[in-house]
Amino acid sequence: MKRVIAFFLSLVMLTMVAVVLTSADDTKKLDMRVLEEYGQLHFYLGEPVARENAPNVLNASVSEGEYTLSYEYKQGDKHAVLSDKAASATFIDNEWVRFYLSYDEDKLYAAIETKDPNYIKGKDGMAFNLGFRDKGRPLDAISRYCFDMYAHANAESDDITTLTTKCRIFNKKDNGDWDNPPATDGMLYISGASMRHDDTTDITTLEVAFDIYFLAKEMGNELDLKDMRVYLFPFVYMYGESVRGKGDVVNQGVLWCYLKSDYIASLKTQFAKDYPEATYWSSIVPNIIHFCSDPATANESATAVTTMADATTVAVTTAEITKNDANTNAVTTVASGGCSSSLALLPLAGIPAFSVVLIKIKREEE
Repeated sequence: MKRVIAFFLSLVMLTMVAVVLTSADDTKKLDMRVLEEYGQLHFYLGEPVARENAPNVLNASVSEGEYTLSYEYKQGDKHAVLSDKAASATFIDNEWVRFYLSYDEDKLYAAIETKDPNYIKGKDGMAFNLGFRDKGRPLDAISRYCFDMYAHANAESDDITTLTTKCRIFNKKDNGDWDNPPATDGMLYISGASMRHDDTTDITTLEVAFDIYFLAKEMGNELDLKDMRVYLFPFVYMYGESVRGKGDVVNQGVLWCYLKSDYIASLKTQFAKDYPEATYWSSIVPNIIHFCSDPATANESATAVTTMADATTVAVTTAEITKNDANTNAVTTVASGGCSSSLALLPLAGIPAFSVVLIKIKREEE
């Protein structure tokens, strides 16, 4: 009798695994939020910081350890894109750009630093593009708030909080047309900001705090932070000499940080196949912000703990699951949503423990 029960339970568990894997594989589509395999940048911010430990965005100075993470890019990097420069501009002065991210329970704290030896007050500025549509179509990835910020031309030299700040809202409609309302005062969405250029180090610094839930709600995203994924593509826009030493002032260009989809020739074709109704294709593959820890790291820790239960059984089970590449990819697809979606793997996590039960029943019968 025990053997019959064990066999029945084993069959049920295997059926559950097959359903999960088949379902994930059948619904898999290319998604602008999960393109890591093509080089898309994903930033996992871990647990929120306590409000009293949040970055001070009013001093235009980034101190060591103030932000959760940082990322640096420069012209020529895979994720650096130069655009919109004057026809006469032959170079851009910026040696590098570095941005920082952190968050608490309701605010996203962000900063940009750039080394720019030819700073033009009132013209050189920085911007954060933030998209809150939690969908994977190209038109959702390109819909965003663009916050442009630069020092006010008439601000005193020691005034770091008088900025020219505007918010441009870009909405892509389903038919591919833009629905862009007039630009608004960016401070409507910001709880604090500051900017400074240091003539000694040639470093320009911008710090800003965004109201996450207010911005998300305006774009129809009411997910909890742990499940939210935000599109991010920051940039600096710089003015200076068209040719080094000429002494004129021209638009040297906008230096963005994102993965250009032109690098991935197969993407556009694949998206057209997955979304035949799509009328818009974006050359921008935005970076993704996650308000949680990297699930891959969490899964590695969980696996390490599980193997302690029964090393032999886990090794056999793992081999059976991973020997088929298609199944492995399907499992990854199940967990590729918000960070809490790793719960979808629970049926699989239960297999090693269940195998131990079967072994014990068999031994009792022997």
